[in-house]
Amino acid sequence: MGDDVASQAVRGAFFNTLGNYGIGIAAFLLGIAVYNLISPEANGLFATGMLIMMIFARVKLWGLNALLIAAEDPDDLEISTQFWLSVSLSTLVLLLIVIASPLLSLLYTTEQILMAVALAFIAIFEHEGAASTPQNILMRDMRYGVLAGLNFAAVTAMLVVQIGAALVNPTGWALLIGYAVKTVIVLIGVWWATPRRPKLLFSMERARRMMRQGAKLLWGGLGTFLAYRYDDIIVQAVSGQRALGLYDRAYSWSLMPMAIIGGILGVSAPTYAKARINRASLTEAVTAIFDVIALIALPASFGLVVVAPEFTAALFPDWTAATGMIQMLVLYSLFRPMNDSIGSLAPTLDRVEVQRLYGITQSVTMLVAATVLTLGFDRLFASPTAGALGAALAAGLTVVVGFAVLYHGLLRDTVDVHYAQVFAVPLLASAVATAAAFGVHAAVAPLSPWVGLGIKFASFSLVYLLVLLAFNRARLIGRITQVIAILRPKEA
Repeated sequence: MGDDVASQAVRGAFFNTLGNYGIGIAAFLLGIAVYNLISPEANGLFATGMLIMMIFARVKLWGLNALLIAAEDPDDLEISTQFWLSVSLSTLVLLLIVIASPLLSLLYTTEQILMAVALAFIAIFEHEGAASTPQNILMRDMRYGVLAGLNFAAVTAMLVVQIGAALVNPTGWALLIGYAVKTVIVLIGVWWATPRRPKLLFSMERARRMMRQGAKLLWGGLGTFLAYRYDDIIVQAVSGQRALGLYDRAYSWSLMPMAIIGGILGVSAPTYAKARINRASLTEAVTAIFDVIALIALPASFGLVVVAPEFTAALFPDWTAATGMIQMLVLYSLFRPMNDSIGSLAPTLDRVEVQRLYGITQSVTMLVAATVLTLGFDRLFASPTAGALGAALAAGLTVVVGFAVLYHGLLRDTVDVHYAQVFAVPLLASAVATAAAFGVHAAVAPLSPWVGLGIKFASFSLVYLLVLLAFNRARLIGRITQVIAILRPKEA
C-alpha cells in the first residue's frame, strides 16, 4: 500500500478509533443509567417502532452513500442529485408508513405504529437523508477526527437526554427523545463541517444512473436487512415485545467487540478505494484490517461470552434474562466485523453481483434458520424468551454463510492474505484464555457478581496477552511500529 494511502488510512483510523473509544466509554457508562431506568418492555416498544420503520426503509436501499464515496471525482451536480434523491426517498418512507397504518394495526398496537411514524420522520434528517451527502463528503476526505468529535457529542447528548426523560417518564418515548437530539446534532455538525454542500441542482439523467447502479445493490441491501433484522421480526412475533427488548439489548452488547475497532472498520471503504491501484496494495490494506479484527475483536468476542453472566448481574440486574442470548450470539460477534470490512470491497471492485448474491444467500439462510430455530426453541423450552435464543443462533449461522460468499466472491482471486498467519495465534490465545478464565472462576467461586466479573476479566486478559506474546510477538510489534511510524509527524 502506498505511503499516502497508508498514512491517510491509518491517521483516519487512529482519530476515528479514538472517537469511537470515547463514544463507547460514554455510551457504556451512561447506558448503565439508561437501562437501569428503562425496562425491557419499554426498550421493546422503541425496538418494535424501529423495526417497522426499517421494514419500510427498504425503498431507499439503493446504495447512494456507497456510490458517492466510491465516485472518483463527483461534481456539484452529482453531489446535489445524490442529496435530493436521498431526502426524497427518506420522505417516501414516512408517507408509506402513514398510508399503511390501517394494515399495520392488524399486527401492531397503536403506540408501536406511532413510534414507527416518529422514527421515520427523524430518519429524514439522518445519514441516509439530509445528513447523507455532507457526511459522505467528510468520509471521502477522511476527516474522521471531525466525524468522531460530532458523533461523540451526539451520542453523549442523546444518553444524557434519555436519562433525564426516563427519570420523568421511563418508557420507550424517553429513548425516542434522546435519539432525536442525536440526529439533530449530527445533522447540524456535518453541514457545518463539510467543505462542499449540496445545491439547488438536480439531474434526472444522473438520478436514473444512480438508481440503475443502485439497483444492483438493492438485493444486497435487502438481504442485509433480512439477515440483520428478520430475527427481530420473528422474535417479536413469537415471543412478544419484552423478548424483543431483551434481544435488542443482547444484540447491541454482542456488537461491543466490533465497536472497539469501529474506527478501523469505518475507514475500510475509502482505504480500499485508494488501495485498489494494484493487488499488492489491496492485499496490504485487507491484511492490516484483518490483523486488527484478529488481535482485538476476536478475543473480545470470546471474552464477552466468558463474562456475560456477571456482566448482566452486576451492571444490569433487570436484564439477566439476556445473558444466554449474548452467549448464543458469539458466532455473530465473531464474523460480523469481517463481513462489514469485506463487504465494502464490492462497490470498490465493481463486483456488485457479489453483494447481490451475499444479500440473497443471507436472506434465505436467515429466513429458514430463524424461523425454524425460533419456533423450535420456543416449543422446546418453557421460558417465554427461549425463542430469542434460537434467533441468536440463526443470526450467527447467517453471518458465517455470508462470510463464505464474500470470501469466494471478493477475496479469493483479488488478494493474497495469509489467513493462518493472521488468525491462528489470536484464536489459540482466545481459546486458552477462555478455558483459564472459567477455570479460575470455578476455583475461586466468588459470591459477588462484581468480584466474579473482575476475576474473569483479569484472568482472560492476562492469559490472552501471555499466549499472544509467546507465539506472535514479532507480528504484533511490527504492526505497532508501522502505526507509530505513520502517525509520527514527518520532518520538513
